[in-house]
Amino acid sequence: QFDFSFDDIIKVLTRVTTVFKKEQSLIECRLPCVVVGDLHGQFHDLNRLFALFNKDGKAGWLLERYVFLGDYVDR
Repeated sequence: QFDFSFDDIIKVLTRVTTVFKKEQSLIECRLPCVVVGDLHGQFHDLNRLFALFNKDGKAGWLLERYVFLGDYVDR
C-alpha cells in the first residue's frame, strides 16, 4: 500500500521519460570507478557492496564512483 495517487505516478513517469529521452545511451565516466551489475532491487546487496569500501569504520564508499548497469547486463 502506497500513499501515491494514480495521477502522481503518471506525473513522475512522464517527467522521467522526458529526462531519459534527453540522456545519451553511452556515457563517459572518469576512472577509477566501481562497475556493479544488476542488484535486482536487493537493498541488502547494496549495503554489502558499500560495506566493502568502509575503511577503519569510515564511510569510504562515499568516496568511490559507481556505475550501476542494472538490467542492461540481463538483456
